[in-house]
Amino acid sequence: MNKKAFTLIELLVWISISTILMLSVWYLITGGIWNIKSQQKILSNVREFSAFQNKLNEIFFNIDTNFKPIITFSWIIVKIKQNYDEWWFAYIGLTDSPINNNNWIYCLSGSENIHTKHIFIKTFIPDFDIDIQKSHKIDWIWKGIFWHSKIPIMWLELEKVFLNNPTWTVSNWVIKFYSDTLNNRILYNSWAKIYKLLWLEDWIFEPTDLKIFSWDLYIANSGNWEILKFSSKKYNTIPNLVLTWVTANDSKFQIEFYNQDWKFNLDWTVSKDNFSFQNYSKQSWDSVYKITNKLIYSFSGWVAKSFNNEKITVSNLSDFSWTWTYFVKFKMGAFEKYYKYFVQSDDNLFTKDDNILEVIKKDKTKYYNKINWIWSYDYYNPWTSNLTYDKNYDYILKTPIKKLDISWDSTKKILKLDLIYYKKYNCYNLKDKIENNFLWIKNYLK
Repeated sequence: MNKKAFTLIELLVWISISTILMLSVWYLITGGIWNIKSQQKILSNVREFSAFQNKLNEIFFNIDTNFKPIITFSWIIVKIKQNYDEWWFAYIGLTDSPINNNNWIYCLSGSENIHTKHIFIKTFIPDFDIDIQKSHKIDWIWKGIFWHSKIPIMWLELEKVFLNNPTWTVSNWVIKFYSDTLNNRILYNSWAKIYKLLWLEDWIFEPTDLKIFSWDLYIANSGNWEILKFSSKKYNTIPNLVLTWVTANDSKFQIEFYNQDWKFNLDWTVSKDNFSFQNYSKQSWDSVYKITNKLIYSFSGWVAKSFNNEKITVSNLSDFSWTWTYFVKFKMGAFEKYYKYFVQSDDNLFTKDDNILEVIKKDKTKYYNKINWIWSYDYYNPWTSNLTYDKNYDYILKTPIKKLDISWDSTKKILKLDLIYYKKYNCYNLKDKIENNFLWIKNYLK
């Protein structure tokens, strides 16, 4: 009996020792697995941050320093130099997880805290439909990749046109115009074909909004901070020729007429009745005669006259029906000056050689992108924009962040972005965290 009792006790001791050993091995293995998973999570977060860091580095490297950053303590908007189908404006700010309507969270339900903060980047053309921009599609013309902007076109079928983030279209009842924004061009559609109207050679840069008023095309040439008017006006009544700021002394003066190629010969009669002056009173013996492309006005008795900031107007001119750009050269004694006269067009926007592309509004502090009327234009206002995170298009750092500080030194023109993020973040044990810090700096004076 005693021997059996001893054996039973021995067996119980052995079972206890075995259990302890098994638990120790289990804890050791579990701890090892947990440590491996923790290390894997850290490595994953490092990769996540590395990819995000590269994107932010690229943005800071390509910041357009002509545009002052729009900044608050929690977000910033900078202008970016274009890179094929990327960049233009970049918003860098914060969002929370979980994100409404985006079906993305970092910490699952059951965590100590499912609410985490994340930094994201949104690149966009202000105040236009981002789905249209990113799909490179507008109306019936589309392609899913950018157009190589150095390839010229005369016309192409609709399905062969490559758009790069288009923003707007407008019609004059017959023809449709398109702002192919990041290809820096205006296109139009006629008889199922697409034609180039204006491009980089016409100083078109990031065109956005388009409007037509009185058959003239108005363009928000946003990248050049301006509003353009593209027109083709045929004059039946020839405008007056106005010559200003004439300061000279001589007994006569002459006006030489030119078209865009060379001299424009005068085939019509003219007299001193065609001339009016702001200060000088015409005399009875004043005379006017013409030689080929010149009108020569002589003062009475060939007596020299002195002009000081005189304004001379020549009216009732004729025979300017050809579609040309006309200009004149004024000469009186040692005083010479060229004046633009006018452009005679054919009322056809699509014959470019005789059309006028003019700047009617320019302000380098404003990114004009909305034309309300011929005298009313709006510029980008970030406070009215919807700049929330969109999982389809935006870049996000999935690793949670602790803090984002943004500062702008207006004197030194230095932008700083200071980010504290979690190299390690345990959703189930909030004490199990490792922080890391990174600083981006951009000097706008270099």
